[in-house]
Amino acid sequence: MQDFTKQTNFQEGTVLYIDKPLEWSSFDVVNKIRNLIRKRLGIKWIKVGHAGTLDPLATGLMIVCTGNQTKNIQYYLNHDKEYLATICLGKTTPSFDLETEVENLFAIGDGAGITRGLLQASASGILAARTIAKRLNLASS
Repeated sequence: MQDFTKQTNFQEGTVLYIDKPLEWSSFDVVNKIRNLIRKRLGIKWIKVGHAGTLDPLATGLMIVCTGNQTKNIQYYLNHDKEYLATICLGKTTPSFDLETEVENLFAIGDGAGITRGLLQASASGILAARTIAKRLNLASS
C-alpha cells in the first residue's frame, strides 16, 4: 500500500472520509490526523477541521477537511444526513445515552405503558414534524 500522505497536498486542501472509531471524540480524530500529517510531512502547522461532531459512543462517517478545504466545511454541514441507531426500550439513564448507568426500568409490551401502537404513533409524529420543518426550511441537518 502506498503512503498517500506523500502524494496529497494537505496544505492546499483535501477532504478525508473517516470511519470514526468507538470512544474517540471528534477532537481526537482531528488531532490524530493533524499530528500524523505534521509528522509525516515535517511541517509545524496545518489547518484541520471536521464537518460535524459525532458523540464518542457513535461510530460512522466523519468528514475531515485540511488546508484550504476547511473553508468548505459549511458545504458538508448543509447536506442531509442519515443516522442509524439501536435503541433499548424501557430503560432510562440520567444522560439519555450510554454515558451513564441505567437508573429506571419500565415494562414494555402488552399491558404495559409502551405499546406497538404508541411507538408507531410517536414515530409518525416525529416524521411529520421533520417533514413540516423541512418544508418551512427550519430543519437542521
